[in-house]
Amino acid sequence: MQILSAGWRMMIRLRAGGCISAGLILLLLAYAWPGMADDWPQLQHDAARSGYSPDSVGAPATGDCVVKWRWHPDLVTSIAGRVQPVVHNGLLAVGFYDGRLYALDAASGDLLWSYQTGGPILHTAALDETHAYVASHDGFVYALNRSDGTLAWRHDTGAPIQNAICLANGRIYIGNSGGDFLAITTAGTRAWVYHSGRPILTSAAYSSGVVYCGNEGLYAFALNASDGTETWRVRLKGQSMYAYWPVVMESKSVVFYRTQPVRVFHHLLGAGDDLLGGSNQWNQGDGTPEETAAEHADIRAHFAGNPDHQTLWALDIQDGAEKYVAPILYTAGEGSTPTPPIFDSAAGRAWVIGRSRFARYDTPSHVRAYGGEPLKMNPDTGDYALFATATAAGQGMTAVGDESAILSADAYGVLIAHRGTLTYLRHSPEGARHVLSSQYPLIPSRDDYTHPTSPLAYDNASAYPEWSVSAGGGPGGGQVAAAAVADNAIFWIARYGLLVRVEDQ
Repeated sequence: MQILSAGWRMMIRLRAGGCISAGLILLLLAYAWPGMADDWPQLQHDAARSGYSPDSVGAPATGDCVVKWRWHPDLVTSIAGRVQPVVHNGLLAVGFYDGRLYALDAASGDLLWSYQTGGPILHTAALDETHAYVASHDGFVYALNRSDGTLAWRHDTGAPIQNAICLANGRIYIGNSGGDFLAITTAGTRAWVYHSGRPILTSAAYSSGVVYCGNEGLYAFALNASDGTETWRVRLKGQSMYAYWPVVMESKSVVFYRTQPVRVFHHLLGAGDDLLGGSNQWNQGDGTPEETAAEHADIRAHFAGNPDHQTLWALDIQDGAEKYVAPILYTAGEGSTPTPPIFDSAAGRAWVIGRSRFARYDTPSHVRAYGGEPLKMNPDTGDYALFATATAAGQGMTAVGDESAILSADAYGVLIAHRGTLTYLRHSPEGARHVLSSQYPLIPSRDDYTHPTSPLAYDNASAYPEWSVSAGGGPGGGQVAAAAVADNAIFWIARYGLLVRVEDQ
């Protein structure tokens, strides 16, 4: 069932009333047209993986947001980490470990249809005006009719797929564990294939005729999207690119990659503690511009002496050469690749999870000094600034250095999804606002990062079993997925794989 957007419904009402101007029609058509700001049709909003929507839930009032509906397919199956719900013109799609793609009415949460693939679905689907597309571990890419979920076509890539669909320019771009990277038309025919030589566990990104991906040989590569010819290929440091995606900021001529380090995470986090002043140092103030610049220099010098500690790579989109070394220290759960940055292309601003001795949103009750918090990143240099003064700290922000957190953003602020807790950081005036936690009951020993006064994503303890927090990630990676913003609401995979629609009060 394809749902009419709010713009179409408004135009129909106005036409029925007999008074509507040509200018108003054009305005409403712009608002109603599929793929506008009120959609989140693929992983991290768009093919460049910006993670940013110009839409917003609105300027939230004081207090937590409200869960409008909650849904899980069967209270049994779980969902892979990093899987994100996608929304297009009122239809929501999300895939689970049981191999089914589920389509819901985004407004009501009602299940419209489901389709069984031949293997687990391990990453994010994509939507356009006619089809829902999803890749399965059975090696097939599926195109399903939006109206009823029937199969339009399927394409055999020849090996299991663990990645998200990248939908751009009338094609699907996807890699498989056999090392092949394919372009498949939205009609189901193969346009070309690139043999990368190593398994591909990274989701692709696309911008202006170039598609970017990477493989488990730690090769980052850029391909001509029309014919699959190699534009460049460079080798990074680390041991994996598992789970995440490149992020393309074309206006800055840079594409960002993250790699999982060779060193164990305790080693890297401890080295960061020492570099920033020792694990027992807290509340070091706001930091002057001179102190922050000195910290940037210290971190860059640390990477120069310890190149195996660097996990964020800023590559020139023209030739793959490193543009600069961003002073971003490692934060992630054990066995996890650090999360990529996000950006707002219109304003030229970017954000990333990082660490600073002047961190604002952590406290001594958490397991690591200097947090693992969102930072404002200069995409021209990689330098960062903290989000707000220390007076804004302690308002419900939850992120720590040895847990994974994923960012997304809208016109109101940056959303931080972290192990069952969701937080906004306002753009202006800057400050934290808690959204919700999904732990019930509030037992600190079960989840020591739960906000104590949040509305619950669960009605009661018995309705939703205690699925493993580690589903789809390492022990510290956990079930964590970025929130999507669409239809003036937040759509988020809360803890244990529960899908929720969240709105302002």
